[in-house]
Formats: sequence, structure tokens, C-alpha cells
Amino acid sequence: MAPTALDLTFGIELEFICVHPPGLFVGISDRGISARSARQHKLKQRGIPVTGHDGYFPDIDFSVDCEPHSRWVVKTDISLLLSTPEWQIVPTDWKAEAVEIASRKLTLSDATTDEIRVVLLEVFALESLGCRMLTNYTTGLHVHVGNSDRWIPLETAKKVFQLGTAFSPTIDKLHDYTRIDPDDSYLRYHFPPGYFHKNNGRLRPGANVFDWLASIESVSSYQELGSLFVVPRGDKYTNGHNSAYNFDNLIISDGREEWTRTKTIEFRQHIGTLDYTTVIAWVALTTQIVTFCHNATDTDFLSLLMQGLDPSISVRDFCCGIGLADVFTRHYTGEADLPQSLAMLSIYSKSPQSRDIFDRLDETNDDEASESTDPGRIEQVLQQKLARGLYGRNPNLNAPGCSVRALDLFHDLVWPSSDTVEVAETAAQSASRVRWDLLTFLSVLYTAQVEELEKGQSNVVCEAEDTMQIESWEGYGDM
Repeated sequence: MAPTALDLTFGIELEFICVHPPGLFVGISDRGISARSARQHKLKQRGIPVTGHDGYFPDIDFSVDCEPHSRWVVKTDISLLLSTPEWQIVPTDWKAEAVEIASRKLTLSDATTDEIRVVLLEVFALESLGCRMLTNYTTGLHVHVGNSDRWIPLETAKKVFQLGTAFSPTIDKLHDYTRIDPDDSYLRYHFPPGYFHKNNGRLRPGANVFDWLASIESVSSYQELGSLFVVPRGDKYTNGHNSAYNFDNLIISDGREEWTRTKTIEFRQHIGTLDYTTVIAWVALTTQIVTFCHNATDTDFLSLLMQGLDPSISVRDFCCGIGLADVFTRHYTGEADLPQSLAMLSIYSKSPQSRDIFDRLDETNDDEASESTDPGRIEQVLQQKLARGLYGRNPNLNAPGCSVRALDLFHDLVWPSSDTVEVAETAAQSASRVRWDLLTFLSVLYTAQVEELEKGQSNVVCEAEDTMQIESWEGYGDM
């Protein structure tokens, strides 16, 4: 039976830094002395529903007389900082204000994209006053994907994390190296899946990617899903807010009222940007990931999951596999820019007295951005993560085809039909049990291959594995 359709909604969080001389925004609004209050005032003038929420800076107007998530919110984030080279350019009496603009709950429509365009235009319009908007490695573009006022089904959420786990090397190719480098200090705000699988204590040392996928499959509640992201770090513990994939807003049993939860999956890996086309493309990709994970049949989902373990899988393969629209697929593969209808020309102008500072700041910021998107640097980080086990696979072993054939065989032999589902088990629970059985079985096969490889028998071939699979089926239920 087809799943109940999602009523897809999303929200974005734009993080950036506003560099400006002292007193620049005095008098722009009744209360305003900060860049945040100026933005709130300008957005209100453009008809954007907006409020403020900032406990550190009281000049922001904080309104509570509205429905949750019905307005854009202008606030701050103390983790947003200029880099050391950027700070060296800024005069000591200037300010570098951390700004976060979180959207209201949005739908996928032309009106919504127009609203995002207006917000970004207003952000840049303030530069004509004599300030500069910057994004760098400390800033992020976060996308929350939800199901209107309803909860995203647990099975859908699990599949999103499984897809992110299996395709982690491919998805990493979409990002700056600062968003994937395991040694980058800011990675603590968006740790990749492998970090949690290796350190949350749920699995044996040396567990492989199939164990990771089975571990996700085994969870039976949002609370348990959230526990996968709990890792001790010093005297504290991580949570979903430290992950590239955050499911904490689906959890209601930790003392928070239900209305405070966005009921969303948050995608946190993308570096900060104020580029309209980049924002829209990332929204398209993240919402399509959730849509695919919700709508795909078990066979189609598991087939794609197995393809994610193929080192030769490309960004195009991934985008096409989840059904991303061709215009965005071509954007991510670098084959073509988005059409002019999706482009936005910046309208800011620099004040003459600050031109030299801004020119040098732009040059430094651009150099850092170019370095962080260098393909050679990104490939180097990918290989480092593979060697360190952060993808859960052996760098010298490649047997994705065997996994796909195992999937076909497993489906034919043991997939439950409607008349074989146990009375005490729902159809969804039965399907999840079969997926867990498959992933656990593939873990056994993969471990055997690794052991053979370590013994020097590196010519393990799929035909030999097929034989082992067939011989193992009869007693598999007792493993």
C-alpha cells in the first residue's frame, strides 16, 4: 500500500556576518542600533512577516503574538566569526555582527521562491549604507524539511539517515572541504554520519557500513533515533544539533512542549551562502531526499542504498537516483548554470569611504572560498576519511554488485507478503525487520570479504560470494 502523501514544507536559516563601522544603523528604525534590527525593519517595509528574537541585543523587537513558525525571525548566533585574515583587515573600532535569519514555514511554490528572493535582496540592499555581508566557513545554510503540521513518519526519517550514511562520500563532494574535513574545528556543528556511527557506542569496534545501516533500521522511536547522535565530548555530549542530519525536532519526550518542535528533519552540512541560486538548489535537493525516502518502495530504496556503496557512483547518479529535477541535477554536476529566471543580480553598492576596506575584505574572503572548493583538496579529504574508517568501508574492497544481487535474492526468498505478517507486527514493522535482516546478512558477507582480503586473497570475486550466499540461506534465520 502506498504511504500517505507528505504535505511538504520547509524552512531555511541564513547565517552571515555584517561588517560595518560604528553607528551605521542608528536611526534606521525606532529601536535600532544593530544590523539585526535594521534588517527586521527593512523586511517589514517590504511586507515580509518578520519578528525578532535576540536575548543578547535588546534593540531587537521580540514578538510572541503570532503562530509558531509563521514569521521570519532575525536573531544572532555567537558561533559566527570572521576568519583571522578577515579580522586583520577590519578596523578595531568596527563591528562584525553575527546575523541569522530563519524563515517562516514555506511551501514549494513560485511565491515562496519569490519571497526568498525578496529577503536576500533586502539583505544586500543594506550594503549601500556602507556595510558588507560575508559568509565563510563558520556560517551555514540550514534547511528544515517537514510535513506541514504533522510528524514525518519514523520510517521516512530512518531512510533519510540511511541514505545520508550510504551516500556520504558522494554527498561530501557537493560541499566545501571545511564542511567535510574531520580535523576542522567547526565540524562539531555538522559532524558527518560516520562520526556518530563510530563513536556512539552502539556497535562493536570495526563495524562496517552495513552494520551502521542496520543500526539505523533497528530503532523503533524518534527518541531512539535521536540517541544515535549522543557521543561524549569532554564533559558534554553531542546531539542532533552537532550533526549534518538533525532529527531532534521530531522528539517530544525530553520535557519540551510539542508546539515548540518544528517536526522537521534539519540538513546542516551546507556552508553559509547568500547566493539565491545556491539556496534554491539546496532546498530542492534536501526536499527531494525526503520525498524519495518517503515514496520509494522498499526494493527501489534498498537498490539505491546499495549503489551508494559503489566508489564509482557519481553526483549525477545520486541526483538521478532520488529523482531530482534535471535543472538542479545539472547545477550540481556543473554541466550548466541555473536558468536566468532563477538568478538574482546583487544590487548592493559600496560606500566610497569604505571601498578600500571592503575590496580587501572581498579579496580575502574570495581566496578562502576558492581554497575551500578546490577539487584536489576535497578529493584529498575524501581519501583521508575513507582511510580513517569514516565511511565504514574498506578502501581496498569493492563489491557493490554483489550487494545488489544479494538484495534481489533476499527479496525473492524472504520478503513478507500480506498474509504472512504476524498478527502482533504491523506491515511496516515486518518490512523493517526484513530490511534489518538483509543489512545484517550483508554485514556478515562484507566482513568475510575483508578478512579474506587481509589474508592476501584480494581477488575475491562476486561469483564466489554468490555461492556463499546461496549456501547460507537455509540456516540464515538462526544466525
